[in-house]
Amino acid sequence: MDRASKNQTNKINLMKKLLTLIGLVVITTTTSAQQITTYYGTANTIGLETKFGSRLSIGLGLSAGLDGKQQGTDYTDVWGLNYLQDQELLNNTSYKNGSIYAIVGTELSGFTLLGRLGVGTQVEYTNYYDPQRILGNAGYYFLTNQNKTELLLGGSVGFRVNKLGLQLGYDTYNEATVGLSYNF
Repeated sequence: MDRASKNQTNKINLMKKLLTLIGLVVITTTTSAQQITTYYGTANTIGLETKFGSRLSIGLGLSAGLDGKQQGTDYTDVWGLNYLQDQELLNNTSYKNGSIYAIVGTELSGFTLLGRLGVGTQVEYTNYYDPQRILGNAGYYFLTNQNKTELLLGGSVGFRVNKLGLQLGYDTYNEATVGLSYNF
């Protein structure tokens, strides 16, 4: 896969994720949700949370990774790569696919305290460089090592004025999060 094809594939994947989030916003606004929050996580993720109830709140959250750090072409299913001479290991890295989690919390006088519990998935892979460029013109390729499912555990605090609010949080999947909320 050349660079233009990879960029096009990344754009299509990002567009699918954004359309999914937009769809969830539409569903949330047509149901009885009382708050919707969008956020950015420092693990390069975006997320959406919907919350029902005020004193005792329950809800659902979703997040998705924005972009992986693969370099070159995926040769995971190609036999015999371990026989390449002079291949250089560039790095081991991972890409966050997405997460789903439950939200439980409370709101008092405009302050919100929420807990998050769920699961997230990620793909771990290794980037290589082949200086002899046997596998292609660029010489870069990657191998997928494994797909992992991990526990998402965390929380957030928020403050709202009228219908708009700010939410700060942390969880084991998205890491630190900063979001804006709208109350219906």
